[in-house]
Amino acid sequence: NDTPLVQIPPVYSQAPGAKLVYRAAIQPYPPNGDTTDGIMDRVNDPTDIHYISTLTGDAPFFDSDMRGIRVRNPSLVDDRESSVVLHIPTTGYEAPELRFAAVRTGNGQRELRFEYSTDSDGESWTDEGLGKRSAIMYEAYKSITVSFSGIEGAEDNPDLKFRIRFDGDEDIRTGPDGNVRFNNVVLWGTVMESESITTNSTGPEDQKIREYRLGQNYPNPFNPITQIHYAIPSTGHVRLEVYNAIGQRVAVLVNETQRAGVHAAEFDASRLSSGIYISWMQAGSFTKSHQMLLLK
Repeated sequence: NDTPLVQIPPVYSQAPGAKLVYRAAIQPYPPNGDTTDGIMDRVNDPTDIHYISTLTGDAPFFDSDMRGIRVRNPSLVDDRESSVVLHIPTTGYEAPELRFAAVRTGNGQRELRFEYSTDSDGESWTDEGLGKRSAIMYEAYKSITVSFSGIEGAEDNPDLKFRIRFDGDEDIRTGPDGNVRFNNVVLWGTVMESESITTNSTGPEDQKIREYRLGQNYPNPFNPITQIHYAIPSTGHVRLEVYNAIGQRVAVLVNETQRAGVHAAEFDASRLSSGIYISWMQAGSFTKSHQMLLLK
């Protein structure tokens, strides 16, 4: 608490590159001195809204373990505006949907405005097609769901970003409690079947999958079965293996030639002990690995 944060990695994520970033109005950031005005920090602020126990190994909800994100007196002025940006890769997923809980405290801004970006640099923002473009804040946590369904470029996109802007009264920045808090951010989506995204086009620029990808397993942590999704841009030989923490191979999940598209492999660890395992993929010159956590 009270420590200015620039970005936060996800606690549980199957999407490589997911993170929450704060774009501060004040410069330099973090600020010099003891001021907390205009910063983002963590706060002890539990809520069970959107709490998904399966993502935490079926752990129960404990108030004492729940932390929130606090944005203190965000500025609204265009040339020095504060905003929260979620990097939410949707690789291998369609009909993505973002869910989170939000609350204002004291004189906190009364409205949130939403935009998204589908390009890699995150400089072009729009709210066109969003299922929800804004939300009114209350002094109790509110459940917010924003659908990206039907938005071109939102599905199967490693560069999708979601921006939360603040609207209300700039004068509240002079008050002591103009805060907005967020908790339990969850991105949902439907796994794309390889047949639905494989193209018969012979032109590489027309193909939907343009690069090799190995996704984080889901669920993670898991017990004892998890899914590993990966993508290949062209037909070729794929090898997907699992290793334990000391480098011993414990499973070969895929060892065959496959068509271009997004694929999934199931890893059954019923006979293995709890611990860290490594998924490793090789396709042509591409190699990639991810850590997985088995909790029994």
